[in-house]
Amino acid sequence: MIAKKDKTEKISQATQVLELIESEIALFHDLKKNAYAMIKINDKIVNLSIESRKFSDWISHIYWISYNKALNNNVLRDCLGTLRAKAYFESPCHSIFIRIGFHENSIYLDLANEHGQFVEINADGWKLIINPPIKFISIDSMRPLPIPKQGGDFNTLFTFINIPKKSQKLVMAWMLDCFIPNTPYPLLVLHGLQGSAKSTTQEFLRELIDPSESNLRGAPKKSEDLMVAAVNNYMISLNNISYLSPQQQDDLCCVSTGGGYSTRKLYTTSQEQTVDIKRPVILNGINEIVTAQDLIDRSIIIELPSISEEYRKTELEIKENFNNEKPKILGGMLDALVSVLQKLPHVRLAKKPRMADFANLGVALEKTLNWEADSFMQAYSSHQMEAKIAALEHCPIIMAVVEYVEEQGVYEGSYGHLYQKLTDRYKSRNSGWPQSAKGLAEAIKRQLPALRVLDIEVTFSSIRKKDGYHVLLKKVFENKVHHVHQVHSSNTNRFGDPSESRYVPSKYIPKFIR
Repeated sequence: MIAKKDKTEKISQATQVLELIESEIALFHDLKKNAYAMIKINDKIVNLSIESRKFSDWISHIYWISYNKALNNNVLRDCLGTLRAKAYFESPCHSIFIRIGFHENSIYLDLANEHGQFVEINADGWKLIINPPIKFISIDSMRPLPIPKQGGDFNTLFTFINIPKKSQKLVMAWMLDCFIPNTPYPLLVLHGLQGSAKSTTQEFLRELIDPSESNLRGAPKKSEDLMVAAVNNYMISLNNISYLSPQQQDDLCCVSTGGGYSTRKLYTTSQEQTVDIKRPVILNGINEIVTAQDLIDRSIIIELPSISEEYRKTELEIKENFNNEKPKILGGMLDALVSVLQKLPHVRLAKKPRMADFANLGVALEKTLNWEADSFMQAYSSHQMEAKIAALEHCPIIMAVVEYVEEQGVYEGSYGHLYQKLTDRYKSRNSGWPQSAKGLAEAIKRQLPALRVLDIEVTFSSIRKKDGYHVLLKKVFENKVHHVHQVHSSNTNRFGDPSESRYVPSKYIPKFIR
């Protein structure tokens, strides 16, 4: 009898809760079958995941102020299960967004402030609104953006961050690209010695797009950690990275261009949960942390100069000044974005790099801010080339390949024969040497973009011979490296014609071929 009475009370309390909140919520679900509730908190409309702690706390609070007693945890769990089912089976499906979303021809920016304000941005201009036509979800770690001011100057940003002049156009384009939906996002990688304000620069960049309670985080240890960060933040911001494993670099490629990740929804079940997500990423470290050519192609890698003592300011001083200017800088960004949206449909690139959408935006920004013609693509091509060459120093077998081809002019034969030649000659002075000819073949394929920059033509044989697969390595411009040295020695920092993308300043040529 007691058990039956407890069950009756439990059902009665669950019914009370559901009836109590029925008129206070609007349920819906997303394409991944996740359940959400739209509620009002302090006169502000918010969308919460039914699985979130904040939604559970809201229900408990509503019950407390109505009945002046605590809600039983088991009852709360049953209520959440019912609401989850109603959200999926009886309620509409919506796309959901964090911080930045889009609908038809407009972009929407969630200011995440106490007034529930958003910015609507399109080719006609930008304006503040209250109720966007799309669903944004509330994340506890989100901090508000300032209300942007009309007539601000985007360039004011560079009085607060330590970005060298030659890289500022790329950073401005990267920031605006963070607002563009349905495109791959290049990673922004900042590296430099201690005292180059890497963390402060990164924090200020994030403050203008997706400020968080934790603007800077350490490197994720597992793929799952990165995906959790991507689900709960619009921007992924990793601080003071000393090393990225091949798996971590592959994961960042997926986040940059969009990729799926699957795991069990709960460790106690066999149900699979799939996350398919695309996010802007910014990270920093002392050393050159991005070494995989595939990720380099998706990255903007910038070396920050050290700041001398005479120009150094206190953190408190610079943050106070930056916070005062943030509304104007954000307004200037939005003004530039409006003009970019007007010009983007008319941009046509003669040659498209790997991140073609980003290049298109950069050229549109060039026209918006009246930069010198072709200056954006020259800067972008130069940075990409420098990064490809610099990454070779992290791959000793490829460094040996380059030196060998520089001396011999050509190699044609099996990977096994080439591996033996290189091992006999170079292995004793290099660590990280591959254990087999297969490792050599994989390294050549991974570093193919850098080999092409150094004018080494690679032809792979598709037919296996008795001694294995063959490869042809050929130096196609015999005097190019010598010409580069002449350019460097005359203190000329210009690259050659960017359409050729071949002239490399000698500081980016690996040490063994200088």
